[in-house]
Amino acid sequence: MLQSLNVRFRLLLFCILVLFAGSTLAGIFSAAAQEKKEYNIGVDGTYPPFSHKTIDDRYVGFDIDIAHAICKTLSIKCNLASFKWSNLLAAVRGKKVDFVIATIAITDARRELVDFSDPYIQIPSAIIVRNNSIFSGIEVEDLRDAQFGVLKSSPHGEYIRAHRPETHIKLYDSQAEYYVDLTNRQLDGIVGNPILLDAWLQTADGKACCRMLGTLPHDNQINGEGFAIAVEKKSKELLKQINKALNTITQSGQIDKIQRTHLPFLK
Repeated sequence: MLQSLNVRFRLLLFCILVLFAGSTLAGIFSAAAQEKKEYNIGVDGTYPPFSHKTIDDRYVGFDIDIAHAICKTLSIKCNLASFKWSNLLAAVRGKKVDFVIATIAITDARRELVDFSDPYIQIPSAIIVRNNSIFSGIEVEDLRDAQFGVLKSSPHGEYIRAHRPETHIKLYDSQAEYYVDLTNRQLDGIVGNPILLDAWLQTADGKACCRMLGTLPHDNQINGEGFAIAVEKKSKELLKQINKALNTITQSGQIDKIQRTHLPFLK
C-alpha cells in the first residue's frame, strides 16, 4: 500500500514538473518574441507621393514617413524592402517581411489573406474645376445643376448620386477624355481620386486649366475603409503593437503633419 502511494506521489510530482517546465518555456519563448527589436517592412517604392526612391537611393514619401514614425514609437529598428506592389501580400504571407505599408486598401478579399491594422489614411472623392469657375463650395446647394465627369465603374459617380443628388454626372472611359472636355468647357468639373487629379493639376495642361475645389466627406460604404498596414495572420501581438503606435502618432498630430507634407490636397 505504501509503495503504491509512493508511486502515485512520484507520478503526480512528475506531472507538476512537466507542466511547470512547459509554462516556463512558453514564457521564455513569449518574452523572446516580444524582445524582437528589428523588423523588415515591405514597401512599393515606385508610387509618389506615397513611396519612391530619391537619386541618392533613399525611400521617401507618405507611407515611408508613417513607417518611420511607427518604428520610432515602438523603439524598434526597421529595414525597408521594396517589392512589386502585386507581390507585397505574398511577401508578408511568406514571412519575407514582418509587415507591409504600401497604400493597400482594406477589402474583404484581402482580409482572407492577411490581417489589417486600423486605417492610417482614407482617400475620399475630390472635385476639380476650371480656374475661372464660379463654383466655390462642395455642399449640395453649391453644386446644384452642375455637370461633372466621372470614370465608369468608379465609386465617385455613386458618391455623387448618394450625397449630391442635384448634381449631374457624365460617364467616361478614360481620364484623358474628361480632362479634354473639362478644358473645353463641356463639363463644370471632374469628380475622382484626389491623388490622380492632383497629379494632373501639376502638369502644364492642368495648371493652365484647373484647380482643386475640395475633397468630399468620406463614406466608408462607397470610398472604402481606407489604407492599412498588412501583417501575417499569426502576428497578433505585432498587429496590436502597430495599432498602439498608430493611435499614438494620430493623437500626437504626427500623421496630420505627415499628410500636410506629402498630401496637401487632402483637406
